[in-house]
Amino acid sequence: AALNGVEFWTRHNDYRLRTPDSTNTRYKTLKDIEYPAVPASVLACNTNVTCQVEEMREYFNAWTQQDTNIRAYKPYFQSVVCYLEGWWES
Repeated sequence: AALNGVEFWTRHNDYRLRTPDSTNTRYKTLKDIEYPAVPASVLACNTNVTCQVEEMREYFNAWTQQDTNIRAYKPYFQSVVCYLEGWWES
């Protein structure tokens, strides 16, 4: 990762997507963010991996172009804000 133009490494590679748990009153309680479902058109490819990859590429292309005419990508691409915290140590 890079922070203010300085490259650094971390031994913590166990990143999890979590959000505050609004159903729990304990301090700093988190819950995992659920992954979106696989699009039906990808599931329709069954075990044909080439078909699955090509179909997912169309979804990524639609997301990149922000064009729902390519594929209706919005239910499968959630907005999640993530941050990385760093500091100097000597």
